[in-house]
Amino acid sequence: MNNYEAIGRYHVAVKEARELISKRNNLLSRAASVLKYASDQPLPSQGIAKRCNFNAVQALLAEAQEIDCELMKVLEEIAGLAPIANEPVLELV
Repeated sequence: MNNYEAIGRYHVAVKEARELISKRNNLLSRAASVLKYASDQPLPSQGIAKRCNFNAVQALLAEAQEIDCELMKVLEEIAGLAPIANEPVLELV
């Protein structure tokens, strides 16, 4: 693989990683919203507590986890291409 090919593949992989991060973060935010709603105290006239849609939370977290696995593969690809393309390695904190 020449440097130009590595540079091109690197930038495509970075774009893919950013898209995956955005999708994963959106799913995590949606799961957090469901939990936040359930944990809020209802008005006294509404009852003792709010219901929690655990199935929705589990589905959102499962999808986020699948995307996270894809993201890890893309980050591994980026780590391999970065030295060849003379570009930085992207890492999660």
